[in-house]
Amino acid sequence: QLGRMTPQILRWLASFMGVQGLSQNIQIQVFRCMINWLRAGQVSVEDLASNPLVSASFDTLYAPGLFHISIEVICELVALSGCRPEYEPLVNYLLGKIIAIIPGFQHAVASEDEDSVQGFVRVFCEAGDSWLALIADAHPSTLPIVEALLQGAAYPVVDVSILTLRFWHMLAEVLSEHEGNQVSRPNQYVIEVKEKPAKRQYFISTFFVRLTDILVNSARYPLDFEDYADDQKDDFRRYRKIDLVDAFRGQCLIMGGLPCLTRIFTLYQHNLAEYERTSDWRAIEASLFAIRSVARCVNLLSNESDIVSLVLQSLPKLPDHKEIQYTAVLVAGRYAEWLVQHTELFPILFQFIINRLASANTTSAAALSFKNICVSCKNVIGPHTVNLIDIYAQVQTLPSLRMEDHCEILEGLGYVISNLTANPSSLNGSTTTIGRADALRNTCLILVNQLNSLITTLPPQSPSLSKPSSNITENSLYNPLSNALNKLATFLKYLEIGGNRQVQNSGEDPSLGAGSANVLKDLWPVIDRILAGYVNDVGVMEQAVRCARYIIESLNTQYGGPLLSSFVSRIAECYKIARHACFLYVGATVVRVFARPSTPGDPLAHSLFQLMSDLTQTTFNEVPSNARGFGEHPDLVQEYMELAVQFINKYPVEYFQSHFSGATFQWALPGITLHHREASKAVAYYYKCLIKTSYTHSTSSHTPSNAAFSLARDLLSQHGHLLLREIVVSAIIEGKISTSRIARTTELLQILKNYDVSVFGTWLTGLLHQISTQTPPNTKDPTDIVT
Repeated sequence: QLGRMTPQILRWLASFMGVQGLSQNIQIQVFRCMINWLRAGQVSVEDLASNPLVSASFDTLYAPGLFHISIEVICELVALSGCRPEYEPLVNYLLGKIIAIIPGFQHAVASEDEDSVQGFVRVFCEAGDSWLALIADAHPSTLPIVEALLQGAAYPVVDVSILTLRFWHMLAEVLSEHEGNQVSRPNQYVIEVKEKPAKRQYFISTFFVRLTDILVNSARYPLDFEDYADDQKDDFRRYRKIDLVDAFRGQCLIMGGLPCLTRIFTLYQHNLAEYERTSDWRAIEASLFAIRSVARCVNLLSNESDIVSLVLQSLPKLPDHKEIQYTAVLVAGRYAEWLVQHTELFPILFQFIINRLASANTTSAAALSFKNICVSCKNVIGPHTVNLIDIYAQVQTLPSLRMEDHCEILEGLGYVISNLTANPSSLNGSTTTIGRADALRNTCLILVNQLNSLITTLPPQSPSLSKPSSNITENSLYNPLSNALNKLATFLKYLEIGGNRQVQNSGEDPSLGAGSANVLKDLWPVIDRILAGYVNDVGVMEQAVRCARYIIESLNTQYGGPLLSSFVSRIAECYKIARHACFLYVGATVVRVFARPSTPGDPLAHSLFQLMSDLTQTTFNEVPSNARGFGEHPDLVQEYMELAVQFINKYPVEYFQSHFSGATFQWALPGITLHHREASKAVAYYYKCLIKTSYTHSTSSHTPSNAAFSLARDLLSQHGHLLLREIVVSAIIEGKISTSRIARTTELLQILKNYDVSVFGTWLTGLLHQISTQTPPNTKDPTDIVT
């Protein structure tokens, strides 16, 4: 009923505007009331067209103190007009009114009235959003608004120009959609516009080419940037990195990646020529930033245009200014894919990147580009591998090289070495490419030498078996050792050889080769020495365990067997001393990598089960089976549950026959209500895997044998009622489970019911009877709650 009263309310509000001497405050209140009724009410186009408040909102734009409220009213009217087709007469009326205020906007721009400019631009943006379809149809009456939005985009204040970016991106998308399948994407990013029909071509030539110039100019660092506060600097960098990059990709969407790059390159050449006269580094850097922003929209693998070549050839010749050089190095890395088909430029460009590694101002950018070139050109960069390794050996001691920079370079080396052949390759009797094993050895030697040097200078810790602790903090004394291990772990992580990642659990992988396997096995004594000597330092242990994990994954079952006994013994021993979750994590990795169908007396299975037994005993001693114990050690709970799941999946029969299967089932019950997302998820998944093993037709990733099926059912028949009680009493009746985990708990109940409906019903009936007899008077029947 209130909604239907909107026309009367608006007419009543309009009556105030005719009162002589009406105060400014009352006029603001009238307009604000109008806005609220427009949002909540029901009003016809006839009522709006005849209401004096509509025209008054434009008339008061220039009245003292009423500009901002007038802008709000106009924006609300424009937004309303775009909601329904029957509002077309209102659109025509507002369109004329908005075009009439453009001179006021231009005057505000000329007088540098930023506040007024921002208000006018808000109106134009609202019109652009609401009338987008009309604008995309190139209706002549809308084009002045598009022109005003272009002027808004060019305004040299980020808070104003950023308002227009959404409109331009939306217009580019709509124009692309209107023209059917004219836009193709060879991959996720590359954009190729095959044809440019008339309307799109009109907008490109009239607006979007100029918008490209404006965006490049907007990317310039302000003249007083160094005087900005830190948060202001961060805001501007974020504006460039997010908003402007999206805007450039919107340009590519309508213009095509290569035409957009071509336009930016024209500006780049102009700015280079102007630099000799103006020494304005900002223009060159902004052009380079734009070139980098559109790289993913250009098909670098099939593009034969000379634009990319001209860009890359110009980079080493740029002025030696730190900001120009920084962005130029990033451009080189972003266009690395182009070098795959144009290897003649590789030496020049790579030398440019190497030179910038030695400069403190560009080290981080050069390290990132080093990685990008290695990753993109890994199949053609082989002949340069020796040089790459030598380069890292030379720059690794540079003080400007941060840990992140080391990791970028080592990641790139990992990809390159992974793609080498097992043996050196030769051409006309001379070696052209180092073999994988030699490259691997040379790189590891650099990293291991640093570890050995630190081990000899850092005093080892004195672990105490009598006072185990999981509350050890990192000691800054050992940070250099932790960092050195981090470098080795990063390098090993990106070695795509042997069993590492892509070919996990695929059995023997001859691509590793005995030579490379020996290099990796030779790393173990160093890692073992660190595990034994610095066990109480969490930072060192986490990185040492990462190294061990990647070594184990790469060696896999073909080469890693001889290390297994020593490795599992060390992990169990370390965990007894320092209860840290990383030992459980790497234990699960060992099971995942090495587990295989066992035979009686299998030494491998025996070693793994001894590890599981040791880790279980230590975990149960450290983490009491109650809410407090689980709440204090959620990381241990999570990793132990994931370890148990690995055993259920790999060795179901042996697991259910073990002495710890039933104990684990009962120990894990407090995890159902644990207020730690990942740990409680791991507990629920453990029970899910265990229960599904008892299904006749399992839907899990493995099909249980008859023996595993029977043993799982025996375990559930003994302890399943405890799980049901924990869910019903703690989770449901006592309300200890958070709302976000209700679906997971409900799924667990369903899975438990499917184990055996009859048995489940018996459990539930008995449980409800027991609860009912223990429920205090005047409380809600628990059966109602459960239902």
